[in-house]
Amino acid sequence: MPIRLRSHWPVKRRIAVLIGTLILLRTVWQLGTHAGQPALGPPVEGEFQLLEITENGQLVVCPLDASPGSSPLTVSMLAIAAPSQSEDNSHLQRYLQRQLDTANVRLRFDRRRDGLDGTTLAWVFSGVRLMNAEVVRDGLVSADIHSSDSASLRRQVVQAEKEARQAKRGVWIAIPSGNSLRDP
Repeated sequence: MPIRLRSHWPVKRRIAVLIGTLILLRTVWQLGTHAGQPALGPPVEGEFQLLEITENGQLVVCPLDASPGSSPLTVSMLAIAAPSQSEDNSHLQRYLQRQLDTANVRLRFDRRRDGLDGTTLAWVFSGVRLMNAEVVRDGLVSADIHSSDSASLRRQVVQAEKEARQAKRGVWIAIPSGNSLRDP
């Protein structure tokens, strides 16, 4: 009669160990294949070189300390309504080109970072001036605030819109008083 050796491990435990080993080996392999590639994390706040201003007011920027050949970042301003595609947005583009006469801007990121159009959302500063509020104050766009945005910066944009409404600047020339601020 043949002798059967009993395994000390039940079948379920052996299968679990085998699956765990396979998962570990796959993870190690994946880490090894991506080791030479830089990690793409969220952009870091700070000074950015302004490369271009698009027609719809988006900024194409690159970090000042970026390595040569780095991909530029396309930024949309937080808390402002996106300009309508049907409108002539060259006013916004020309305004930003005049106001951002220096080649550098400072970006501050908030909880909302990803725009619906694939851009990165940020608060844009030129010196001490918050450009998000400045374009609203001059009536080029209306405010589009969200409760998750920075409260202090959000207040500046709301105040800028009140000033533009009272002075009937830009988009407020022919619009009667009312609340344009939207918060989904």
